[in-house]
Order: sequence, then C-alpha cells, then structure tokens
Amino acid sequence: MKKIFRLLVELLVIVLLALLTLPAGLLAQQKTKTPKVGFCLDDYNAERWHHDRDIFVSKVKELGGEVVVEVAYSETEAQIKQIRKMVEEGVQVIVIVPSDGNALTAVIAEAKKKGVKIIAYDRMIMQANIDYYISYDSEMVGELMATYMVKQKPNGAYAILSGPDSDTNAGMYRNGQLRVLQPHIDKGNIQLVYDDKVGEWTEMDAMIQVNEFLDQYTGKLDVVLAANDGLASGVIMALNDNGRAGTALVSGQDAELTACKLIYKGEQAMTIYKPVNKLATEAAILAVQLANGQPVKAKMRSISNGNKKVASLLFAPIAIDRHNMAATVLKDYKIAEHDLMK
Repeated sequence: MKKIFRLLVELLVIVLLALLTLPAGLLAQQKTKTPKVGFCLDDYNAERWHHDRDIFVSKVKELGGEVVVEVAYSETEAQIKQIRKMVEEGVQVIVIVPSDGNALTAVIAEAKKKGVKIIAYDRMIMQANIDYYISYDSEMVGELMATYMVKQKPNGAYAILSGPDSDTNAGMYRNGQLRVLQPHIDKGNIQLVYDDKVGEWTEMDAMIQVNEFLDQYTGKLDVVLAANDGLASGVIMALNDNGRAGTALVSGQDAELTACKLIYKGEQAMTIYKPVNKLATEAAILAVQLANGQPVKAKMRSISNGNKKVASLLFAPIAIDRHNMAATVLKDYKIAEHDLMK
C-alpha cells in the first residue's frame, strides 16, 4: 500500500513539474484565443458595400481578430449555406447583412445552438434569435427624405418608389416618409400619385417600373422619393426617356459618387448620407468584444424583430444636397468638388 502511495506522489510531482516547465508563450496562447468573426454580406450592388467590408475587416484585424468574409449576391439559399460554413469553421460571431431579412430564422437557430453570436448589420433580421442590431435609423432616413422634399415642394404630385420586401429597411423608409407626408396629403396639398416597390435594388428595376407608370400617367410629377441612389438613377433615366428631364425632384440614399455627381449637375435633388466608417467600425468593435467574452460598452436601444426585443445601436443619418456635400461626403472621402463635374 505504501509503495502504491509513493508511486502516486511521484507521478503527481512529475505532472506538476511538466506544467511548470511549459513555455510561457504556450500558456498565454491558451488563455488568449484569437477572436474569429464572420462578415456575411448580401451583395455589392451598391458601391458602399465595398467600403463596409474593407473598414470592418481592417478594424477587426487592428483589434487582434480574424475575419471570414462571404458574399451571397442576393441569393438567400447561398447566404444560408455561407452561415453554416462559417459556423463549421469555428467563428464565434457572425455579422450579417441579410439577403432576405425574413428567411434566416432557422439557420440562425442552428448557429445559436453552437454558441455563435449574431449581429444584424444595416438591416434587421426578423423573427430570429439574434443578439444585436447595428444600423442607421431607417425610419429617420425616410423622414429626412420627405422633410427635405416638402420644404422644396409643399404642394404637388408625389411618387414613392420603395425597396424590395426582402429588405426589412424598405418598409421602415416608407413609414418614415408617410409620417411626414400624411398630414400634407390629408390637407390636399400633396397628391400621392404613385406608391410601389421594386423587386430588387437595381437601377434597371426602377427604370422599367417608372417607365411603365409614365406610359399611363400624363399629369405633372413634382417629386419622386426613390429609396436609394441606384433606384434614383433608374428614375432619372425614365424621366429622361419620357421627355421629363429635370421636371421632378428625385431623392436617394447612400451618397454614392454617381449620385453626388447627379446632384452637382442638378439631376438629383438630394441623398441620405450614412457614414460607413462609423457603422463598420462600431460593428467591428462590438463583434470582437463578443468574441472575447467582454462586456458590451455601447449604449443600446431595444427594437422588436417580432421574436424578441433586440439590443440595437442606431446612428442618425444626414440629408445631403449640393450645399452641404463638401463639408460631409466629399470631406470624408477626400473628393475634390471639381472632380464631380467630370
């Protein structure tokens, strides 16, 4: 019995000595695992998404993390497969720009069972057990568009061209627009002569739909509230095709370079600027904090996605026209005013 006891003591001493002689670097490595984050994008159909990706990746790396990037090219099934792939690859947090904000409930439930945290980026993911939502205030986007136009055209015929149902922001933009317009509609000052949505966020969809509308509508059109700059370009082409160039004020969103040029030429009235640097940087910080198991420091609001109250970080967008573009968009992107006239 004493012999067995002595052997056990000797074995314990050997194990302790082995642990004490492990390299310090190895022990540190075991304690500080590199945070691994997934960034799952919908598409590159607007130039801003390249900026979102680059800024997000750069910030995560700066914070000591690793990033896996996937792009679904507006294919929901492809995005579902990409999310599953990221989970298999061991990401701790997935930041998602949903291709369809109503179709990811099941795959997110799968990811959550594996302990993966989910952040909805720019667009809310409905009916899903997500952890956070980070975006610009979408209803405020619509309010800013409508407020700008009512100030310019307090009376007249208005049209609304919204984004697709697959983008949960599209309805929020319209809600914000109508919140401002409805009192003027009720008074009879504004007539809403067209209110429809595109199937996809494309210039071509917008051009075709507005052309079809103008084939039937022969009255005056004073304002078109286009939900983003791509749709605004399509609207402007349709107006030109129908001999109505410059007859209607057209809104947009995203402050794309093409839109900024159209604003300087007087073909587009305004756009909504949502500084990508702020959004992507804060999303990267949040993702790394979650991956490291650190407390989230940002002040959040609660917004329902139909399944739960989601902790949400929302920023205020900015209405942009020719008068304030130089101090905002051009300054941030280091673009000279004369370059817009090329």
